[in-house]
Amino acid sequence: MCILCTMLQTADRVLQILARFDADREVMSTAEISEAFGLHRSTASRLTSTLTGRGFLEGSPAALRLGPEVGRLGWLVVGNRLDALSAAWEVMEQLAADCRETVTLSVLDRWEAVSLVQADGPHIIGIGSWTGRRTPSHCTADGKVLMAFDEELELPAEPLVAYTDRTVTDPGELARELAAIREAGWGRAVGEVEDGLHGASAPVRDPSGRCRAAIVVSGPSYRMPPERLEELGERCIQAAERLRAHAPAIGLSGVPRAPVA
Repeated sequence: MCILCTMLQTADRVLQILARFDADREVMSTAEISEAFGLHRSTASRLTSTLTGRGFLEGSPAALRLGPEVGRLGWLVVGNRLDALSAAWEVMEQLAADCRETVTLSVLDRWEAVSLVQADGPHIIGIGSWTGRRTPSHCTADGKVLMAFDEELELPAEPLVAYTDRTVTDPGELARELAAIREAGWGRAVGEVEDGLHGASAPVRDPSGRCRAAIVVSGPSYRMPPERLEELGERCIQAAERLRAHAPAIGLSGVPRAPVA
């Protein structure tokens, strides 16, 4: 293998390691990283030691977490969006109060919806914290909206990953649903990423009409039955319109990558 190819492979592996950390996996050991990526223990140790030395990880080999350098880079991104996200949160908080359910704002990154900010409803039983969490776009309300209004999106030919019995895995069926979402101006998900979790979402467009993000109301099925989703979708459309002026500062664009089975 050429030296450049080896360097590129190593760089890609390092990025994969950093991306492995999330809200549900804030701490990992070198052994867990080794197993997750099929690396020899010594290779995993060298990579994590380098990342620790550069400040991208911190802790001990038995308990590694993201380091201050990741936080610094994160603030470079978030800092430019604080005003927009603050304004968005005020709209979301009002929507959460009106709907009495959790509201999140998401953007598309590859084939995942990434939640940027969340406003909680008043109920004790909710859906937990989704800020920073990634969810598959083909089976979530916000993800499907982001896909539907992405003009450059090309669906894969292969079957998509099924998370529940309700997940749409056929690309042709998904394409028809995305067309219906564009026609209606909002989208829904009924127990497709997790049984009992429902959602309604609408696109947040910038002044030129380009979809930059999606606003979504989510909650348990017993409080959000399918017959209630159209009303919540309309509320999302109204909230998205109020966010329109802030949309350019919120949205990020991704490169599509299919979650094939």
